[in-house]
Amino acid sequence: MSGKSSSSSGSKKLAYSDNAVGRRTRGEAVSGRQWKRIADVNELYKIGSSLLQDLPDDNKFTKVAVRRKDGQEVVVKGRHKVRGFKDDEEMSDWRESMALMFYVSGGRDQEKKNFKSRMRNVAAVFDLLEDGEWIYSVMERVKGRDMFDYFVQEKLGKKGGQDVLAIARNFTSQIAGALLDLHSVGICHRDLKFENIVVDENGQRRGGDAGDIVIKVIDFDTCEVWTPGRITYHVMGTDQYIAPEVYAGSVTPACDVWALGVMLYTIFTGTLPFHRGRKLRGPPKNGAD
Repeated sequence: MSGKSSSSSGSKKLAYSDNAVGRRTRGEAVSGRQWKRIADVNELYKIGSSLLQDLPDDNKFTKVAVRRKDGQEVVVKGRHKVRGFKDDEEMSDWRESMALMFYVSGGRDQEKKNFKSRMRNVAAVFDLLEDGEWIYSVMERVKGRDMFDYFVQEKLGKKGGQDVLAIARNFTSQIAGALLDLHSVGICHRDLKFENIVVDENGQRRGGDAGDIVIKVIDFDTCEVWTPGRITYHVMGTDQYIAPEVYAGSVTPACDVWALGVMLYTIFTGTLPFHRGRKLRGPPKNGAD
C-alpha cells in the first residue's frame, strides 16, 4: 500500500505508527456543520423502492431515490434517531462515519458545477440531512452486481486460470487504490467484503475485457478514523474477513488489507479461508454464513 494509484495522485503516504492526517480529517469533518437541518426529506428527494427488504421502515431504511433538483438517482439511507440505534453512542459513531465519508467525498463542494471526485473507486456520500426524528445519508447509486453475485453468475471458478487471473488482477488493483484513498486520510473501512464492492455498470464497457471492469467500494457504516495504540472493544465487520488482531482490540489500516487478502484467496479457491463461508462456484446455501 505504499505506492500511488492513478486515482490518488494527491494522496500522502500514511505511516501506520501515526495518524495525524486522520485526526485532522476527523476534526474537520466532525466539527464542521456537515448535517443539514430540513423539514421534509421528500421535498429534496423522491423516495422510491427499498434496496434491503429485511429492514423495517419504522427503524431504518435504504432506498433508491431521485434528487428533485436534477433528476439524479441516488441512495438514501435513513435511520430513526430513537429506534434506529441501540444507544446514543451507536448513533454518534454512525454520524461520525457518515460525516467522515461526506467530508472526504468533497462535502458541499460536490454541489459545484465542475467538481470532480478524487476517489474513483469509492462511492461518494453526496449529502447529510436530518429532521426532528430521522437522520439521512445520501449516497451515490452504483448500479451493478456486488462482487459475490458477479463471480457466482459469471461462473468464473469454472472458466480457467486466465479469466480469473486477469479479473483478479484488475479488481485487486482497484480495491487497493480505494483503500489507499481511504487510508491516506486516516480512515479504516472495517467491513471490506465481496458484498460491499459493486461492479459498476456505468463504468464498464459492454463486450470489453477484464481490464474494462470498474468496481466501487460501498457501505460506510463502520468507517472510522483509527488511533495508533488505541484498544477498542467494539468488533465491527464480518467474521470471515476480520483480521485476528481486531478481536484483541487492535484496529489499523492493515485490517482492511487482510480483508483484501481474504477476497483474493477466495477468488482463486472458490471458498473463504476461515470459517464456513459462501462458495463462489454456486448459489449460497441457507446458513452458510
